[in-house]
Amino acid sequence: MNEKKLERFQRELLQLEPIEFMGIAKILGVELFRKNEEGKEEPIPFEEIYAAVVSKYAALPRSQRRNLNRLLRPVVRELSK
Repeated sequence: MNEKKLERFQRELLQLEPIEFMGIAKILGVELFRKNEEGKEEPIPFEEIYAAVVSKYAALPRSQRRNLNRLLRPVVRELSK
């Protein structure tokens, strides 16, 4: 995978609102909560979710990465206005 494209994706992720970031994580199948020792669900730290999102994105086939980028770019453009 092209490093430049991966860096762009990472920059765009960091510009998203939290709910939008969570949506991208869900699209990629990244878990946002896990059960603790008591069996209660607790949120996974942002750093872990972010790393998992980037990893899953990098593992996607080119066509799926392109589709995700097409979804992401208009949102980032709107946020940067």
